[in-house]
Formats: sequence, structure tokens, C-alpha cells
Amino acid sequence: MTFKITILSILSIVIIVGCIGHAMAADDCGCGDDGSQDNSGGDSIDSGSDGSSSDSSGSSGGDSSDDALIWRMKGDDLYNQGLYNKSLEAYEKAVSYDPYALKAWTGLGRVYLELGDPAHAVVADKVAIKLDLSDPDLYVLLGDAYTANGNYEDAISVYQKAQLMKPTITGVSEKIVIAESGQAGINMTNNTTPDITAPPVTTEPAMIEAIQSATTPKAAFPGITAGISVLIIGLVYLFKRK
Repeated sequence: MTFKITILSILSIVIIVGCIGHAMAADDCGCGDDGSQDNSGGDSIDSGSDGSSSDSSGSSGGDSSDDALIWRMKGDDLYNQGLYNKSLEAYEKAVSYDPYALKAWTGLGRVYLELGDPAHAVVADKVAIKLDLSDPDLYVLLGDAYTANGNYEDAISVYQKAQLMKPTITGVSEKIVIAESGQAGINMTNNTTPDITAPPVTTEPAMIEAIQSATTPKAAFPGITAGISVLIIGLVYLFKRK
């Protein structure tokens, strides 16, 4: 009986010592619930760093808007100095940084018109109108581009639209008159095409006889040929009688 108790005691001690050793090993390797919580905390820091990178991209977008504003202002200054080619480059830079820069597109429309390129001015003015449909001045600029390009009907249409939007707008009535005059000139040209068809060649006998008589040489004394012939015949007759 004493022997059995001793064996049980020894087994209990071994089990207790084993449990203590296992617990200590677990603490040393850091394999507990607390460790997993620390790892999740690390993930949250990483996600925070991602958030900061997204903020930097947002600030990059802001920088693009700032660059667009700077280039647009340069374009305005160069335009006012009459340096249209350099102004065009500045406006193009501005819209490359910010495609929604309304004033840059408006500047492009003006400078293209000054450079004698109304077709590109029409394109730039249309983009500006899409960005702001409520500004009548933009329609006037588009009308100027249409007029310079010879599209008088389109010019009249947008000028009239600008007047409806702002009845007190100045100078548009005169622009409409100019456009109407240009369109009237086109209509007149189309309706008065000169007839350059050659007259038909006639082969009527009367016409042929008239041409021949006009080109046949006439005798200096009409009837002289007939008189000489009669005289010769008379002389021959007399010689035969003798």
C-alpha cells in the first residue's frame, strides 16, 4: 500500500513538473493570445501608412491644380503682351495639368483666334461651354470663332442664344449683322453663277452661204467681167463674116 502511494506521488510530481515546463516554454516563444493581438496592432499601423500614401496622392492632385493655375496665369500675361505663341504653350500646359480648367480653355479659344486658327478656336470654346453652360460670354466667343471660320449660320445661332441668356449684353447685335451679311454674300454667290457655256455651232445652209460670201473676194468694178466676155464674142463673130 505504501509502495502504491509512493508511485502515485512520483507520477503526480512528474506531471506537475511537465506542465510547469510547458507553460514556461510557451511564454518564451510568445505563442499566446496576447501575441496575436500585437500582430493585429502591427497591421493597423501598416494600414495607417497606406492611408498616408493616399493622402500624398491627394496632395499630388492638388499640386496639379496649382500648376494648372500657374500656367494659366502665365498664359494670360503672355496673351496681354501679344506673345500669342508662348501664350498658347502656357494654356496647353494648364489644361494638361487640369482638363477642367475653364479659364485655360477660354484662353485657348482666344489665342487660337488671334493666331488665325478659328477651327481650333471653335473646339476650345465648345469645351469651355461644356464646363459652364450658363455664361453668355462663352457663346459670344464661340460665335466669333464661327464667324472667322465662315460658319455664319452657326455664328448667328450662338449669338442669338447669348442675347436670350443676357438681353443687356453689348456688341452682339452688331456681330449678328456682320454674320448675316456674310451669309447673304454666300447665298448670292451660289445663286448668281455665271453662264460660260459656249454657243452651239450651227451648220444651217444660210449660215454657210453667208460665211462663204463674206470670204469671197469681190471685183473692183461689178459687171466688168461680163462686158469683156460679150466684146470678145462680138469680135470673133465679125472676123468669121469677113
